[in-house]
Amino acid sequence: DWGDAFAPPQARRVRDWGGNLLRVVGQPAPSQLLDACDRQGIFLLEEAPIYYLIPAHLSKNRFTDIARSLLGEMVARDRNHPSALAWGLAINTLLPEIHRNIFQRLRDAALQLDDRPLFAVTDPAGAKSWTGLADFLIIDSFEKDVATEIASFTNADKPVLSRFGFSLAAVGAAAEETNDITAQQRQANKIKNALDEFTANQALLSGYVIVALQDWRVDAPLLRVGFRHDPEIYPAGLLSSEGEPRLSFQVTQAMHREVRGPALPPENFKAQHPDVYAGVGIGLIVVILFFINRDKRLLGKRALDARPASA
Repeated sequence: DWGDAFAPPQARRVRDWGGNLLRVVGQPAPSQLLDACDRQGIFLLEEAPIYYLIPAHLSKNRFTDIARSLLGEMVARDRNHPSALAWGLAINTLLPEIHRNIFQRLRDAALQLDDRPLFAVTDPAGAKSWTGLADFLIIDSFEKDVATEIASFTNADKPVLSRFGFSLAAVGAAAEETNDITAQQRQANKIKNALDEFTANQALLSGYVIVALQDWRVDAPLLRVGFRHDPEIYPAGLLSSEGEPRLSFQVTQAMHREVRGPALPPENFKAQHPDVYAGVGIGLIVVILFFINRDKRLLGKRALDARPASA
């Protein structure tokens, strides 16, 4: 996945990482990125800027005309780029049956301009609603248990890609917190476990996209008082907002290139009753101190007994 912080030179990072595809989230790709991907041999998934639609949007009289214009402009502009692999028809939208004809018209309009496949990004519950309209699906599993999500792929009637990933810290966290080695290890472990699940169930899906290649900026809907030097950053990238590779980048790079990667410690064990373990630990310390003190007294008594009697 590509966010607003992405720069065209990062196409080389994808090659270094061992990937072959970028998804541009909720918008057409910048022309510089298209040129860079053409040169680097990286496929692009582009999307018309219609994001998180609800029935209220679809019910507007002019929605179809606006959406068709946005989709048509993107396809007409980028259809001559070899890196453009497919067009995004809708993003994270559960398609009500009464609005199905709207997206059928959008699909028809896109296919009149270009015959490349169209895709939809949705959660598992909405996958069936896109049967017959999208040529393949991207199932949104960001911050979810991938092992559980994979079971839902069996119900899809179209090829499926998983969109997954894990953040390092909360939005707006300090840079030192998002680059803390423990946070990086936690993210890398989760991504590695997810990739292991995909490998074990590769017959159920056609691929995956990882959220995200690089940290992205988050829109702040509320006015802020004062001046902020640092933008709100969502720290979920394989690269930091400055483009520095994280441990998760190194782990996925090693898996894609089938080489030895960095060693990861086991995931942190979360105790269900941490107060019990604290109490047991304190008790053990008291017992150890008791025996140490007793041994000192015994040693002192033996030393007195061993002294020669006075004349």
